[in-house]
Amino acid sequence: MRITVNRAAAAALPPAWFTVAEAAWVVRTPEHFINTEIDKKIITTRIGGHVRLLDRSSLSYLRAIREFRNSMAVELRGRIYQEVRNALKENQIGHVQLDTFVLHLDKVLTEIDERIRDIIEVRSSIEYDPCIRGPVAKGAHIPVHVLGEIVRNGVAPEDIARAYDLSMHQVELVFLYDRLHPRRGRPARGPTTNCGDVRGRPVSTQRRDVRVGR
Repeated sequence: MRITVNRAAAAALPPAWFTVAEAAWVVRTPEHFINTEIDKKIITTRIGGHVRLLDRSSLSYLRAIREFRNSMAVELRGRIYQEVRNALKENQIGHVQLDTFVLHLDKVLTEIDERIRDIIEVRSSIEYDPCIRGPVAKGAHIPVHVLGEIVRNGVAPEDIARAYDLSMHQVELVFLYDRLHPRRGRPARGPTTNCGDVRGRPVSTQRRDVRVGR
């Protein structure tokens, strides 16, 4: 194994954990590929609320072997994963060579860190609303999964932004959150207390009638 160090390529990102769905979006790979690597105990995870969570080193490894996984033995994949973890821990970002496999870790990080920042921004655009017992667009009190249902029914994002007084960027962030964090189980029942938004009006969890092409 040989490592060529390039410390300047290490991006300053806050420590974070990512769900399998978020990791799959960052790495641009199917979720079953990630779950297989976890089930084979190649990569380690932590559990948060019965959800598998992965760190940045796991995402770096998954991106590094994405095109080569099917031709690699489990033992070699495990060794690559450990080398990636060690390189990131020691801030030695550069070319990692293991047997005949050469990994340009600095290029991998440049690619995935851009999408990791997107995930962090998505999370910051959402807040939990106790009135509807679910996630809403921050500052707008609009249920995320209601907006997701609207767009899946064919309404244009531009019309949704106009109807709910959101920017297109806000709409894109909300849609991505809905995609990566689908609602599970039955919708929560309405609040037992008199919840209202910042203007004192009741917060509606019903889909608003959005006209297309308005």
